[in-house]
Amino acid sequence: MPKAQQPSQLGKRPLRADSERTVRTILEAAERVFAANPAATMEQVAQAAGVARTTVHRRFATREALVEELTGWAARRFAEAVESAHADSTPPLVALYQVTANVLRVKTDWWFAMNRTADDAHPEAARVHAKVRDDCERLLRRAREAGVLRPDADIDWTRRVYYALIHEAAAESAARDTSRDTSGGVSEGGSQGGAEGTSENGSGDGAWGTSGGVSEDGSESGVQGRAGDRSGGTSGSTSDGDSQSRDAEALATRVVDTLLRGFGSPSAPVIA
Repeated sequence: MPKAQQPSQLGKRPLRADSERTVRTILEAAERVFAANPAATMEQVAQAAGVARTTVHRRFATREALVEELTGWAARRFAEAVESAHADSTPPLVALYQVTANVLRVKTDWWFAMNRTADDAHPEAARVHAKVRDDCERLLRRAREAGVLRPDADIDWTRRVYYALIHEAAAESAARDTSRDTSGGVSEGGSQGGAEGTSENGSGDGAWGTSGGVSEDGSESGVQGRAGDRSGGTSGSTSDGDSQSRDAEALATRVVDTLLRGFGSPSAPVIA
């Protein structure tokens, strides 16, 4: 896992390397535990992180503070994923594919935290998602101007459908991760990787891909996924990381191809 940014709420002073690793381990464990059981306790998080409960409480005074920092942590990773695709300087179709793959990785790894932002006020996350929404619409406009999308494609509606497709793809990936974990006997404080659905009202206005699914009829898609399979508390193998990267790339191809089938120009290329 790339080196994560230091949690903003922890610190007026820079964290030492060992302290930063501890915080990261706690946050990754919290994501796994809350994804399986949103009502899990701080003690269960500590157990999953392999640290004492007092260590968790030193870093996070309350469960709410832990969840708030987890939400901000995921939002920062989300922003980095979008920015790293260099969407403003890359050909629109290439950028659309790369952004989609990057976002799917974050959505799958931080499913609980990313979906929580749809319904819970978090100033930092709200700023990130507002900026990403603007970035997404700008990219779609570039795609329309370049002839990738139809000239009459409505940008707002295209974005909403795109968000919903990403949500469905991330839910599929998260469900596979949960299935692998539970089949291996992994549990967090006795919970077996849950199927707790998290969706918003279907408007597609939340995090990139944080929507209630492709349809707005309330169809179920929110299987709670996993984060931090790369953390010290789980396998963290290179082969698992490679497999997850391939999954994200394959799902990104499906998402972009499906989007173009609905909104693409007849002459637009389709990713093979």
